[in-house]
Amino acid sequence: MKFSTAFFALVPLVAALPPALRNVDVGNSTAVISPDTAGNIFVCTDAGFTGSCAVFSGASGQCVDFPSNFNDDISSVGPDSGQDCFFWIDAGCSNEQLGPIRSPGSSNLNVDPTVAFNDHISSFKCFFG
Repeated sequence: MKFSTAFFALVPLVAALPPALRNVDVGNSTAVISPDTAGNIFVCTDAGFTGSCAVFSGASGQCVDFPSNFNDDISSVGPDSGQDCFFWIDAGCSNEQLGPIRSPGSSNLNVDPTVAFNDHISSFKCFFG
């Protein structure tokens, strides 16, 4: 009885949280994100922002390598507004580069077969601010 009373007392408090502070389902993981935060990019392993998805962040001009579960497996990218983001096929922001990509991003990196970046991105760097 005490548990259900406490639980139902907390439900309105959670519902009153602003959307930016609620947990957001990002594919196979859950993260708390703030929309339109400079330095954030949303990536997914499948086109249409589906598959395994995650938010990655970096300071302006900082090269960020994707972890092994996203390396060479990204098919859609969505930078937050107010930044220019570049993507590289190798770690350390080296070799061939794609960009700038701006908000809302690209929901399908496989659209243009002459640009071989679908499932080949290893790192990114965004500039903002």
